[in-house]
Amino acid sequence: MLFIHVSHVQNARLSQKNIENGARETCMEKAKSSRQLYPIWYQYEVRPTDKNPEKESWVGALANLIVFAYSDEDGRAKCGRHIAYNHWEIISLKRASALAKERIGSLEKVFDELYRKAEQDGIAVRFDGWRTAGSQKS
Repeated sequence: MLFIHVSHVQNARLSQKNIENGARETCMEKAKSSRQLYPIWYQYEVRPTDKNPEKESWVGALANLIVFAYSDEDGRAKCGRHIAYNHWEIISLKRASALAKERIGSLEKVFDELYRKAEQDGIAVRFDGWRTAGSQKS
């Protein structure tokens, strides 16, 4: 897991252009009618569970996931399991967007790396967390 202190939520987002390009609806509709896997990006606000070894240091995080899924429902289910497996609890879904093929090459570096990992494993996550007030930096 990668933990990074973020001072601005903007640092953990895909560019607004990629989010609002209209590809989400198109890809989601295609996914429903076929058994083809589509890359979908999700951003959740999460907090550590009692089993999370970072619980004493981290108050919460933004979990950015890219998952290859058949549908939005399938993607959300895979993300929920993956987040729970890593001992985090979902507070809320912040954003979701299907990633259109023509946009993959223009992803920001951090999301390009996440996409490449998801290509290999089917799902990839990056936790960008914030610390509790009393915790020390490692």
